[in-house]
Amino acid sequence: MHIGMNYAVAKLKNGIINLISECELPPTVVSIIMGEIKGDVDIQANLAISKEEKEAKESEQDGEKIRKA
Repeated sequence: MHIGMNYAVAKLKNGIINLISECELPPTVVSIIMGEIKGDVDIQANLAISKEEKEAKESEQDGEKIRKA
């Protein structure tokens, strides 16, 4: 999953860099935009990972209940 996310982030950043370079924005604005995008993507990735970990833990707990029964 991380490889796919890293690839998607790289493509997104590359596209945004191309758009920003066409607009000729100052470097400080570019760094702020890129930081915000990375933050949003990182938050979404962390939420997805947390959800998967929670589901795995619940599945493990269900398995333990079945074994005890």
